[in-house]
Amino acid sequence: ELHRAHHSLSPRRKAKAAPVDAGASADVAATNGPSAGGIGSQQHALVGSTDDDLPLAIYSTTKLRSWRTGYPRTLSLHRTYFTTSDPDSGEITNEWSYTGLRQWMALPKEHGCILLEVVETKDGGGGSTKLKFKLRGGDSTESTVARAEMLALMLRYKYESSHQQQGGGIGASPAVTRHNFPSFVAERQTRHGTRTPVTLIAAPYGLVELVGNRVIRTYVYTTIVGVSLTADDPSGVVFHIAEVRPKPAVGGPRPPGGTQQQQQSVHPGRLYFVTSTQRPGSGGGNGRSDL
Repeated sequence: ELHRAHHSLSPRRKAKAAPVDAGASADVAATNGPSAGGIGSQQHALVGSTDDDLPLAIYSTTKLRSWRTGYPRTLSLHRTYFTTSDPDSGEITNEWSYTGLRQWMALPKEHGCILLEVVETKDGGGGSTKLKFKLRGGDSTESTVARAEMLALMLRYKYESSHQQQGGGIGASPAVTRHNFPSFVAERQTRHGTRTPVTLIAAPYGLVELVGNRVIRTYVYTTIVGVSLTADDPSGVVFHIAEVRPKPAVGGPRPPGGTQQQQQSVHPGRLYFVTSTQRPGSGGGNGRSDL
């Protein structure tokens, strides 16, 4: 329903937009965005979509001003830009490109508050505007985690947008490989007991796994809830990831306890064997320790 509503409210909706299946539910991927806690509190939601006209994450915020009382705004993150809208009317009030995002920071003394600085390019003047938001709903801990997730996603999309402007397209190398981020040669343990060669890149927003030249998955750091080291192998490390159980299909059978049980967060472990590191200045040290 969020997917369909924001499709109709998109500021740059295509004339021939693909229809949305009324029986389909929005996919929630904790490894790529906001965690399960925010979904349950309606503080923020992640919508599975690859269309840039549709939001990938939605946050309920209060926009703060020094000269007037704060007012509610829905902040939606798209692939190459983000918008604010009136939660009552759905009207888009502002739109900014990630490439114009100059500064972003969490305010440590103000729970759930962030400060952004964006470059205004519409008038060609090159001036900048500072934006202050407070994530709404939940207690202070929940809003603090939610803002970390939001900033991580904005940073990720900023890097990816920069890659697209530099000529990245079909067949081009992934955006994360075009930066001097620490990378690690590793093997991932599969459920069948085999090992798959992979590359792990420690980007500023999360841990990115590649097979060859293809990005397989991204673990935003706020979804990594624990790390364990294997005792029988000096190269093994287990990342415990917060995920959300998928909702049953509309009209399908419901398990005992209803759908609420299906929305509980689980923490599966992902086992990697880190064989070497390509981190600048590492001196060929232990890859697991460097990671």
